[in-house]
Amino acid sequence: MTSELLTEKEKLERQYRTYLDLLGNRYGLFSETEQRRALGHLELFVTRTLRIKNGTLRKETHQQKLSRERKEKFEPSEALACRIKAGITQAELAKQLKSSARSICFYENGLTAPSEKSQNYLNWLKEQGYNPFEI
Repeated sequence: MTSELLTEKEKLERQYRTYLDLLGNRYGLFSETEQRRALGHLELFVTRTLRIKNGTLRKETHQQKLSRERKEKFEPSEALACRIKAGITQAELAKQLKSSARSICFYENGLTAPSEKSQNYLNWLKEQGYNPFEI
C-alpha cells in the first residue's frame, strides 16, 4: 500500500468516527429532511470506505470536487424555509423560475445542490436572503 492510500484511510477513519459521534448524539433531534441528508452522507462514507478497502478508489476529478463542494455549502432546509416563507408551492416556484418542480424537490431534500445552470433559482434564493454560493 502506498503512503498516500494510508493517509487517505486514516483521514477517512477520523471523519467517519466524528460523523458517527455527531449523528449518534443528535440524530433524534433532526427533522425528517435532516435525517435523510445525514443518512445520505453516511452512505457516501461507507461507499468511499469500501472503495478504499477494495483498491478501487480513484482521485476525484476537478468537476467532481466542485460538485461536492457545492453540495457541502448548500443547506436544503434553508432553501425550503425560503420557499415556505414566500408562501408558494414547489410547483409554483418552478413555474415562476421556468424550472421543474422535481428540481426544486431535489434541492430541498438534499438529493442534489443547484448548479451554475440553476442561476434563476440561485438568484431567487438570494432575493429571499439566502446566498449559499455568494453570487
